Amino acid sequence: MKPTPAGGSVAAFVGALAASLGVMGARFGHQTESQQQLVQLSQRLHALVQADVEAYPEVSRTSTIPKERSERSTEMAVAWQKATEVPLEIAEIACHAGWAIQSCLKAAKPSIRSDLTVAMIMAIAAADAGLHTTQVNVKAQTNQQLNDIFRPRITKAKRSLEELRGLCYTPFPE
Repeated sequence: MKPTPAGGSVAAFVGALAASLGVMGARFGHQTESQQQLVQLSQRLHALVQADVEAYPEVSRTSTIPKERSERSTEMAVAWQKATEVPLEIAEIACHAGWAIQSCLKAAKPSIRSDLTVAMIMAIAAADAGLHTTQVNVKAQTNQQLNDIFRPRITKAKRSLEELRGLCYTPFPE
């Protein structure tokens, strides 16, 4: 078996599990719209597990191109763009899952709130991990125009993540 970078894949998988746990909470709370949204988010996060597995080997491949070859810089920029795009999308989708899960908490029975809180914690962890990987990869990217494209999305995801943390770690009124 060939080892692959796993951080982004694990983040996507944890996010998918969070969304799936949220589906259960939405189902018990009879929140059909939230349930459908969380199913879609879980499916997208599952797809991002494989997308992450496929993104990083291209970075490794392009780094072996001799420095004197003219196409090296362009190919590396494209590879790093993909390796940055995937974990950023993981972070964004995990935040969306966290918000959908949070919206289910109000109508949830006390016996389900604990599961939904666990789901939020997992979504927060997935988003945080995705953002961490994104920021590491942005630093490795030499094409500043691409980095400029990512910055507003990173900022938006960070804000969303901080708001979710505040909601998750604030005791729910009994």
